[in-house]
Amino acid sequence: MKRTLLQKVQYLIQERNHERAMREVLQIIKPSAYANKRELMTEAAKLRDKHSTHAICDALQIDRGTFYNHIFRSKGENSVYAIRDRQLSEEIKRIFEENDSILGAAKIAAIIRQNGTPVTEKKVRKLMRAMGLKSVRSTSKQIFLQQQPRFPNLVKGNFNPTAPNMVWASDVTEFKFKEHRYFICVILDLYSRKAIALRISMRNSTHLVLLTLRAACKERMSPQDIIFHSDRGSPYTSMSVRKFCREHGMNVSYSRPHTPTDNPVMEAFFSSLKQEKLYRCNSHSVAAFYKAIGDYVAYYNSKRPHQTLGFLTPDAKEAALANGGSEH
Repeated sequence: MKRTLLQKVQYLIQERNHERAMREVLQIIKPSAYANKRELMTEAAKLRDKHSTHAICDALQIDRGTFYNHIFRSKGENSVYAIRDRQLSEEIKRIFEENDSILGAAKIAAIIRQNGTPVTEKKVRKLMRAMGLKSVRSTSKQIFLQQQPRFPNLVKGNFNPTAPNMVWASDVTEFKFKEHRYFICVILDLYSRKAIALRISMRNSTHLVLLTLRAACKERMSPQDIIFHSDRGSPYTSMSVRKFCREHGMNVSYSRPHTPTDNPVMEAFFSSLKQEKLYRCNSHSVAAFYKAIGDYVAYYNSKRPHQTLGFLTPDAKEAALANGGSEH
């Protein structure tokens, strides 16, 4: 009995609300003021944000099927839908910008509803997507990380410093000898192109790079403010290598991803090492293979003339500077 009574009360409330909505529609629209039903339906469609289609059609005595057909046929740029979308888009953009691009669709929809305009989160999201508006909450971290100079290129194409120990370049190359792969890490001083450190390992690792760095620092007596330039291989970008450089007063510099031309001196060195020595190497043991690489580096530094250096050797280039700059 109570349930039946509750249903009756709910029905009466719905009827009362329906009649109130009809009166409000008739207060806004007078059917007699329009020349034809098309004009009447166009004006009536503007009320769909505030009143149900049922109330509008009953108040104006319009067939609901006809009313829906009119709405869907009028989806042009000047349709009620298009006009409403433009107005909503302007309001969405205003709220988005006033809140420093922070709010998403759900919060913007809530604000618009609080301002008296019925709208769904789905509608707001669709319009935001069309305008390219996206909350910074979903992109700020990614943009922040992209903007951080974690891997700066400090060399920027200047491969001819004016003195030793200004820029060191490094890389690791791979070479197969007797069914095993060996990784050769070298550090060059770009002023003279001199190979100041060399280490070989069966693993391309952070440890290999650190061993080569320590050897270079020992050879050059740990000068300060050096730019240490390499590619973005994981050994070079590792925390251990970056920490070592920081503690030894070095500024790390990196090539752009997949850009060998950002470290061309190392590319040229390894090309010469392989063409002039390793491809011709007939070593019968690993020890002999290691010695062949060491011998080539000694030859490269002391006897092999470099066109880039005016056909001086790296050792001669540095000796000329020590002797007052004369290179002849």
